[in-house]
Amino acid sequence: MPRSRVVVAKTHLSYPAIYRNVIVHGALWWLAVVLWMGVIFALSAIPSLSSPFEPYHDFVLRKFAHMAEYGVLTVLLFRALRTHVTCKTQALLMAALLAVLYAFSDEWHQTFVPGREGSLRDVGIDGLSVVGVSLWFYRSA
Repeated sequence: MPRSRVVVAKTHLSYPAIYRNVIVHGALWWLAVVLWMGVIFALSAIPSLSSPFEPYHDFVLRKFAHMAEYGVLTVLLFRALRTHVTCKTQALLMAALLAVLYAFSDEWHQTFVPGREGSLRDVGIDGLSVVGVSLWFYRSA
């Protein structure tokens, strides 16, 4: 009986440092994902986002902001998933799916915010960004 305790202690002490680094690295990527989702949520909770631009420029600026938000989210999700999923294609598909699902939930959240409205058009624009980033990652190395 005491011998098995010694073996367990040796196994625990000889745990390779690389595995601890992978765990910490993965946790940091997931923390970045959660924080970025929080930023998106906080921006969606602002009742009225007025800008000094003309309506057309304001519209274009907002849509580019949507694309940037969800492009970054897709990158962060992909990097976080790559710490767990060895197949690049699977990680990309999962990241894209999660980002689009979050886009739907974000638009639904906006329906509860006074002065805001949820729109499937915005989900489509977010989806274009997700697809663009996913294709870029897929084609690169």
